Amino acid sequence: MPLGAVYAVALDGRLTPADNYLLREWGASLLRAGWSSASAGRASNRLRAFSRVAQGGLVRATRQDVIALAQSRGKSTGTDLRSLIRSEGWRQDVRTIRAFYRWATKQYIGVAGDPKAKGRGVLVVMNDTIHAAHSLTKTSTTAVQTFLSPIRGVVGTANYGKNDFFSSPEWKHTTQTEFDISSVTTMPRVDIIYASMDMSPALIEASANGAKGIVIAGVGNGNMNKASVDAAAAAVKKGVVVVRSSRVTTGNVGRNVELDDDKLGFIASDELNPQKARILLSLALLKQHTPKELQDMFGKY
Repeated sequence: MPLGAVYAVALDGRLTPADNYLLREWGASLLRAGWSSASAGRASNRLRAFSRVAQGGLVRATRQDVIALAQSRGKSTGTDLRSLIRSEGWRQDVRTIRAFYRWATKQYIGVAGDPKAKGRGVLVVMNDTIHAAHSLTKTSTTAVQTFLSPIRGVVGTANYGKNDFFSSPEWKHTTQTEFDISSVTTMPRVDIIYASMDMSPALIEASANGAKGIVIAGVGNGNMNKASVDAAAAAVKKGVVVVRSSRVTTGNVGRNVELDDDKLGFIASDELNPQKARILLSLALLKQHTPKELQDMFGKY
C-alpha cells in the first residue's frame, strides 16, 4: 500500500479536523519508525474506529470511550464482552490506543512540559518539528508536510520522546511585549486587501472609510499599481495606517524598497505575512503610535 493510502485511510468526514490531523500524523510517524505501509494502515484503522466512538474525540477521550469501543466491537461481531476482551483483536485495539497516547504525549505535551521550551515564546509542534509561531506558515492546502518556517527555520525537533532545540527566537514575544488585551472587548478593525494586476483602488478607498488599518498583500516586495498606491497614500492622510506585506509565501518586505515608504507614509511588514501583519497592527492600534514606532514594532515583534 503506498504512503498516500495510509493518509487516505485516516481521513474521515465524520471526524473532527483535529482527529483527522492526529490520525494522519500518527500514520506518518509509524512509517518513519520503520513500519510497513500495511501495518501502519491497520493501526490507523484501529485508531480511527476508536475516534468514531469517542464522545470528545481523541483529544478528550476517556476510559468510558474505550468501553464504548468494546461494546461497538461486540455488537458488530456478535461477540459477548467477556469473550471479546480475551480476543487477540481486542488486545491489538488496546495496544494501538496505548501506543497512540504515548506518542501524542511525547510529541505534543512533551514539548510543552520541557523546561528547555521555557522562554521561547509560542511554539507549534507539527510533524516532529518545533516551530516558532512568528515564522510558521501553511504552504499547501492538503499536504501533511504543509507547515514550514521558510525564513527562520525550525526551532527544534521532537522525535521519539526526545526534544532537540536548535535556536531561540530573537524577537520579543508573549510577556515581553507591551500588549495587554485583558480588558479589551473589541479590536481595531484592520482589513487585508489582495493586490493583483490592474487592481482597482476602489477596495482601498472603501476600506479607508471604516478601517483603522489596511494591510496590502502586495505583489513581490509588497508592491501594487500606481492607482492603488495613490489610494493607499490618500488613506494614510486620512489617518489610516497602511502596511505593505506580500502575497508571496516567503521573503521580507523591506522599507523603502520598490516604494518610498518615507514619502508615502507606509509601514513595511518585514517578515510578517499579511495575516500576521494584520494581528500585530490591530494590537498596535490599541494605543497611539508614531509611524516610526509602528515600523519599529514590525522589526521587534
